[in-house]
Amino acid sequence: MISHKLKYLFLHPNKCGGKSIENAIWSIPPKPGSSDHRVLSEYIDKHGDVVLGYYKFMFCRNPWDRLVSIYYGRKQLLKVNMPTFDRFIIEADPNKAPTKSQTSWLKVEGEIIKPNFLGRFETYKKDWSTLSSFLDINLKLPHLNKSDHKPYYELYNKKLINIVFEKYKEDIEYFEYSFRSDM
Repeated sequence: MISHKLKYLFLHPNKCGGKSIENAIWSIPPKPGSSDHRVLSEYIDKHGDVVLGYYKFMFCRNPWDRLVSIYYGRKQLLKVNMPTFDRFIIEADPNKAPTKSQTSWLKVEGEIIKPNFLGRFETYKKDWSTLSSFLDINLKLPHLNKSDHKPYYELYNKKLINIVFEKYKEDIEYFEYSFRSDM
């Protein structure tokens, strides 16, 4: 989402809490297909290099947890017929929606452009508070688009952990995640 008036740009990888942010800042109702998942390069293509000077912010999420949320979100919220979880992880493509890598949102001509603010799903409330101060806004953040599932680490076996590591290595390294980042 972009605000030319306020000169800020929200980059929204799916299942990182962005629908709540879009609702809080832009009053977009939370319904399937309402989110703006354009990557930085798409904003540049549409609006020009001027957007590089905007205040860019994004939230990221542990890749293993994010894939679980994508899987159950599609299954429960979008009512999409899904393969088994194992098959979903094996077929996940970091170059295509809905499992596109999070660093994809920051890349311009293959290079990662660091956002002005990078929040984490894992510290969402604290980071939202920090971001709100930077943006000089005082808005309550709803919790929207939540899927119901076990803790992500209970759904993986060693093979699936390694598959995600290999496919999302750039995300894991750039955002400094490990399978159990809370350990």
